[in-house]
Amino acid sequence: PGWMRVKRGGGHSGNNGIRSMIAHLGGDFRRIRLGVGHPGDKSRVMPYVLADFAKADLDWRDRLIEACSRALPLALNEADERYQTEVMRLAPAPKHDPKQAK
Repeated sequence: PGWMRVKRGGGHSGNNGIRSMIAHLGGDFRRIRLGVGHPGDKSRVMPYVLADFAKADLDWRDRLIEACSRALPLALNEADERYQTEVMRLAPAPKHDPKQAK
């Protein structure tokens, strides 16, 4: 968890909010994806990503959102790679045990 990626285009992957945006805007828009980790078992992914953040994750989440905000001028100028790099410089992803679930 704690990473950020910029992606242009793509499908909705079952997300109704993204489905609605594609219906209204078309599919060629930029998305900022924030990594929240993985619960360890495929059957637990949906409840995991829809759940509130664990208290232990609030610090990196808040730092990541702040970094996204501070670097926003780069995104507004469509410098996606520079934006992504600057965000991760300002808020590096925390060390995380991949076996640890939320």
